[in-house]
Amino acid sequence: MPALHLLLIDDEESFRRTFQQTLTTQGYVVDVCASGAESMGLLAHTRYDIVLLDHAMPEMTGLRVLEWIHDQKNDVPVVLLTGPEMENVAAEAMRLGAYDYIRKDYFEYHHVPVIIDGVYERYLFRKERTSRALLEKEQALQRPSLEMLRDTVASIAHIVNTNLSVISLNIDERGHEMETFINTEGKEYFDKANVEMKQEYNLISLISKSLVELSTLMYERFKGVEDTRALEAEMQHKIESLLREHHDTMAR
Repeated sequence: MPALHLLLIDDEESFRRTFQQTLTTQGYVVDVCASGAESMGLLAHTRYDIVLLDHAMPEMTGLRVLEWIHDQKNDVPVVLLTGPEMENVAAEAMRLGAYDYIRKDYFEYHHVPVIIDGVYERYLFRKERTSRALLEKEQALQRPSLEMLRDTVASIAHIVNTNLSVISLNIDERGHEMETFINTEGKEYFDKANVEMKQEYNLISLISKSLVELSTLMYERFKGVEDTRALEAEMQHKIESLLREHHDTMAR
Protein backbone atom coordinates (compact mmCIF):
# COMPACT_ATOMS: atom_id res chain seq x y z
CA MET A 1 0.00 0.00 0.00
CA PRO A 2 1.34 3.50 -0.84
CA ALA A 3 2.40 5.70 2.06
CA LEU A 4 -0.51 7.56 3.64
CA HIS A 5 -0.65 11.26 2.78
CA LEU A 6 -1.29 13.31 5.92
CA LEU A 7 -2.08 16.96 6.57
CA LEU A 8 -0.93 18.37 9.92
CA ILE A 9 -2.65 21.60 10.95
CA ASP A 10 -1.12 23.27 14.01
CA ASP A 11 -0.10 26.84 14.83
CA GLU A 12 2.81 25.84 17.12
CA GLU A 13 5.87 25.85 14.88
CA SER A 14 8.11 23.73 17.13
CA PHE A 15 5.44 21.06 17.62
CA ARG A 16 4.58 21.13 13.93
CA ARG A 17 8.21 20.69 12.86
CA THR A 18 8.93 17.89 15.35
CA PHE A 19 5.71 16.05 14.59
CA GLN A 20 6.23 16.28 10.81
CA GLN A 21 9.76 14.92 11.12
CA THR A 22 8.58 12.04 13.33
CA LEU A 23 5.75 11.09 10.99
CA THR A 24 8.01 11.29 7.94
CA THR A 25 10.53 9.00 9.65
CA GLN A 26 7.70 6.54 10.29
CA GLY A 27 6.91 6.33 6.57
CA TYR A 28 4.13 8.89 6.06
CA VAL A 29 3.99 11.71 3.53
CA VAL A 30 3.21 14.85 5.54
CA ASP A 31 2.09 18.33 4.49
CA VAL A 32 1.83 21.01 7.18
CA CYS A 33 0.10 24.33 7.63
CA ALA A 34 -0.24 26.78 10.51
CA SER A 35 -3.86 27.93 10.39
CA GLY A 36 -7.39 26.87 9.62
CA ALA A 37 -7.68 29.29 6.70
CA GLU A 38 -4.52 27.88 5.12
CA SER A 39 -5.77 24.34 5.60
CA MET A 40 -8.98 25.10 3.68
CA GLY A 41 -6.96 26.00 0.61
CA LEU A 42 -5.00 22.76 0.83
CA LEU A 43 -8.06 20.61 1.48
CA ALA A 44 -9.90 22.19 -1.43
CA HIS A 45 -7.24 21.12 -3.92
CA THR A 46 -5.53 18.05 -2.44
CA ARG A 47 -6.91 14.69 -1.38
CA TYR A 48 -5.46 13.58 1.97
CA ASP A 49 -5.75 10.21 3.66
CA ILE A 50 -5.77 11.61 7.21
CA VAL A 51 -5.99 15.12 8.71
CA LEU A 52 -4.35 15.83 12.10
CA LEU A 53 -6.11 18.96 13.31
CA ASP A 54 -5.19 21.08 16.31
CA HIS A 55 -8.17 22.64 18.06
CA ALA A 56 -6.62 25.58 19.93
CA MET A 57 -5.62 27.84 17.04
CA PRO A 58 -6.16 31.63 16.81
CA GLU A 59 -8.78 33.10 14.46
CA MET A 60 -10.22 29.72 13.50
CA THR A 61 -10.45 26.78 15.90
CA GLY A 62 -10.18 23.16 14.91
CA LEU A 63 -13.92 22.71 15.39
CA ARG A 64 -14.62 25.44 12.86
CA VAL A 65 -12.31 23.76 10.38
CA LEU A 66 -14.06 20.46 11.07
CA GLU A 67 -17.44 22.12 10.49
CA TRP A 68 -16.16 23.45 7.16
CA ILE A 69 -14.92 19.98 6.16
CA HIS A 70 -18.33 18.58 7.10
CA ASP A 71 -20.16 21.27 5.09
CA GLN A 72 -17.95 20.55 2.06
CA LYS A 73 -19.00 16.87 2.28
CA ASN A 74 -15.34 15.94 2.40
CA ASP A 75 -15.12 12.48 3.95
CA VAL A 76 -11.42 12.73 4.87
CA PRO A 77 -10.89 11.18 8.32
CA VAL A 78 -9.87 13.72 10.98
CA VAL A 79 -7.98 13.23 14.24
CA LEU A 80 -8.38 16.21 16.56
CA LEU A 81 -5.47 17.38 18.74
CA THR A 82 -6.83 18.77 22.00
CA GLY A 83 -5.57 20.20 25.27
CA PRO A 84 -6.34 19.04 28.82
CA GLU A 85 -9.91 19.13 30.15
CA MET A 86 -11.43 19.49 26.67
CA GLU A 87 -13.67 16.43 26.68
CA ASN A 88 -16.62 18.55 25.54
CA VAL A 89 -14.62 19.71 22.51
CA ALA A 90 -13.64 16.13 21.71
CA ALA A 91 -17.29 15.02 21.97
CA GLU A 92 -18.40 17.83 19.62
CA ALA A 93 -15.61 16.89 17.20
CA MET A 94 -16.82 13.29 17.13
CA ARG A 95 -20.36 14.50 16.47
CA LEU A 96 -19.06 16.48 13.48
CA GLY A 97 -17.38 13.41 12.04
CA ALA A 98 -13.90 13.24 13.62
CA TYR A 99 -12.66 9.67 13.92
CA ASP A 100 -10.54 10.13 17.04
CA TYR A 101 -8.76 12.67 19.22
CA ILE A 102 -5.36 12.92 20.93
CA ARG A 103 -4.67 14.94 24.04
CA LYS A 104 -1.47 16.89 23.50
CA ASP A 105 -0.62 16.77 27.20
CA TYR A 106 -0.51 12.96 26.93
CA PHE A 107 1.17 12.95 23.56
CA GLU A 108 3.32 9.90 22.73
CA TYR A 109 4.95 10.11 19.31
CA HIS A 110 5.62 6.37 19.09
CA HIS A 111 1.92 5.58 19.64
CA VAL A 112 0.59 7.95 16.95
CA PRO A 113 1.10 5.50 14.01
CA VAL A 114 -1.17 3.01 15.80
CA ILE A 115 -3.89 5.65 16.00
CA ILE A 116 -3.38 6.82 12.40
CA ASP A 117 -3.41 3.33 10.91
CA GLY A 118 -6.40 2.33 13.04
CA VAL A 119 -8.33 5.41 11.93
CA TYR A 120 -7.55 4.75 8.28
CA GLU A 121 -8.69 1.13 8.56
CA ARG A 122 -11.96 2.27 10.13
CA TYR A 123 -12.36 4.84 7.38
CA LEU A 124 -11.90 2.19 4.66
CA PHE A 125 -14.35 -0.12 6.43
CA ARG A 126 -16.93 2.65 6.76
CA LYS A 127 -16.46 3.66 3.12
CA GLU A 128 -16.89 0.06 1.96
CA ARG A 129 -20.00 -0.33 4.11
CA THR A 130 -21.47 2.91 2.74
CA SER A 131 -20.70 1.89 -0.86
CA ARG A 132 -22.33 -1.49 -0.27
CA ALA A 133 -25.42 0.15 1.22
CA LEU A 134 -25.72 2.52 -1.75
CA LEU A 135 -25.32 -0.37 -4.18
CA GLU A 136 -28.00 -2.39 -2.40
CA LYS A 137 -30.31 0.62 -2.45
CA GLU A 138 -29.70 1.12 -6.18
CA GLN A 139 -30.30 -2.58 -6.80
CA ALA A 140 -33.56 -2.43 -4.86
CA LEU A 141 -34.71 0.50 -7.02
CA GLN A 142 -33.66 -1.10 -10.31
CA ARG A 143 -34.67 -4.70 -9.60
CA PRO A 144 -38.37 -4.27 -10.55
CA SER A 145 -37.38 -2.83 -13.94
CA LEU A 146 -34.96 -5.68 -14.60
CA GLU A 147 -37.52 -8.23 -13.50
CA MET A 148 -40.03 -6.68 -15.89
CA LEU A 149 -37.45 -6.74 -18.71
CA ARG A 150 -36.62 -10.39 -18.01
CA ASP A 151 -40.30 -11.41 -17.88
CA THR A 152 -41.19 -9.35 -20.98
CA VAL A 153 -38.38 -10.89 -23.01
CA ALA A 154 -39.45 -14.35 -21.86
CA SER A 155 -43.08 -13.65 -22.85
CA ILE A 156 -42.12 -12.29 -26.27
CA ALA A 157 -39.81 -15.24 -26.83
CA HIS A 158 -42.64 -17.63 -25.94
CA ILE A 159 -44.96 -15.94 -28.46
CA VAL A 160 -42.27 -15.94 -31.16
CA ASN A 161 -41.41 -19.60 -30.59
CA THR A 162 -45.09 -20.61 -30.59
CA ASN A 163 -45.67 -18.84 -33.90
CA LEU A 164 -42.48 -20.29 -35.34
CA SER A 165 -43.68 -23.79 -34.45
CA VAL A 166 -46.99 -23.11 -36.23
CA ILE A 167 -45.12 -21.78 -39.27
CA SER A 168 -42.88 -24.85 -39.33
CA LEU A 169 -45.90 -27.18 -39.26
CA ASN A 170 -47.59 -25.18 -42.03
CA ILE A 171 -44.44 -25.38 -44.16
CA ASP A 172 -44.40 -29.17 -43.81
CA GLU A 173 -48.13 -29.54 -44.50
CA ARG A 174 -48.12 -27.22 -47.54
CA GLY A 175 -45.03 -28.96 -48.83
CA HIS A 176 -46.72 -32.34 -48.81
CA GLU A 177 -49.83 -30.87 -50.47
CA MET A 178 -47.82 -29.23 -53.27
CA GLU A 179 -45.66 -32.26 -54.10
CA THR A 180 -48.33 -33.64 -56.44
CA PHE A 181 -48.58 -30.35 -58.38
CA ILE A 182 -44.95 -29.68 -59.21
CA ASN A 183 -42.52 -31.36 -61.57
CA THR A 184 -39.11 -32.75 -60.72
CA GLU A 185 -37.26 -29.50 -61.36
CA GLY A 186 -39.79 -27.52 -59.37
CA LYS A 187 -39.63 -30.03 -56.54
CA GLU A 188 -35.87 -29.61 -56.23
CA TYR A 189 -36.31 -25.83 -56.09
CA PHE A 190 -39.12 -26.21 -53.54
CA ASP A 191 -37.10 -28.58 -51.35
CA LYS A 192 -34.17 -26.16 -51.37
CA ALA A 193 -36.42 -23.25 -50.40
CA ASN A 194 -37.97 -25.41 -47.69
CA VAL A 195 -34.54 -26.19 -46.22
CA GLU A 196 -33.58 -22.50 -46.24
CA MET A 197 -36.81 -21.52 -44.49
CA LYS A 198 -36.19 -24.12 -41.78
CA GLN A 199 -32.66 -22.81 -41.35
CA GLU A 200 -34.05 -19.32 -40.86
CA TYR A 201 -36.59 -20.76 -38.45
CA ASN A 202 -33.85 -22.41 -36.40
CA LEU A 203 -31.79 -19.22 -36.43
CA ILE A 204 -34.69 -17.08 -35.16
CA SER A 205 -35.46 -19.70 -32.52
CA LEU A 206 -31.84 -19.64 -31.34
CA ILE A 207 -31.85 -15.82 -31.23
CA SER A 208 -35.04 -15.86 -29.16
CA LYS A 209 -33.60 -18.38 -26.70
CA SER A 210 -30.32 -16.44 -26.45
CA LEU A 211 -32.16 -13.20 -25.67
CA VAL A 212 -34.00 -14.91 -22.81
CA GLU A 213 -30.76 -16.27 -21.39
CA LEU A 214 -29.01 -12.92 -21.82
CA SER A 215 -31.76 -11.08 -19.93
CA THR A 216 -31.55 -13.72 -17.18
CA LEU A 217 -27.79 -13.29 -16.98
CA MET A 218 -28.17 -9.50 -16.67
CA TYR A 219 -30.70 -9.95 -13.89
CA GLU A 220 -28.55 -12.45 -11.97
CA ARG A 221 -25.49 -10.20 -12.27
CA PHE A 222 -27.44 -7.19 -11.04
CA LYS A 223 -28.73 -9.16 -8.06
CA GLY A 224 -25.11 -9.78 -7.12
CA VAL A 225 -25.12 -13.53 -7.70
CA GLU A 226 -21.44 -14.43 -7.56
CA ASP A 227 -21.28 -17.69 -9.50
CA THR A 228 -22.45 -16.65 -12.97
CA ARG A 229 -19.36 -18.01 -14.72
CA ALA A 230 -21.05 -21.19 -15.95
CA LEU A 231 -23.97 -19.20 -17.36
CA GLU A 232 -21.57 -16.72 -18.99
CA ALA A 233 -19.58 -19.54 -20.59
CA GLU A 234 -22.78 -21.12 -21.92
CA MET A 235 -23.96 -17.75 -23.25
CA GLN A 236 -20.63 -17.15 -24.96
CA HIS A 237 -20.83 -20.58 -26.57
CA LYS A 238 -24.37 -19.92 -27.80
CA ILE A 239 -23.43 -16.51 -29.21
CA GLU A 240 -20.49 -18.03 -31.08
CA SER A 241 -22.75 -20.80 -32.41
CA LEU A 242 -25.32 -18.20 -33.42
CA LEU A 243 -22.73 -16.18 -35.32
CA ARG A 244 -21.39 -19.28 -37.08
CA GLU A 245 -24.87 -20.39 -38.08
CA HIS A 246 -25.74 -16.95 -39.34
CA HIS A 247 -22.52 -16.85 -41.35
CA ASP A 248 -23.21 -20.28 -42.85
CA THR A 249 -26.78 -19.30 -43.72
CA MET A 250 -25.66 -16.12 -45.45
CA ALA A 251 -22.95 -18.00 -47.33
CA ARG A 252 -25.40 -20.46 -48.94
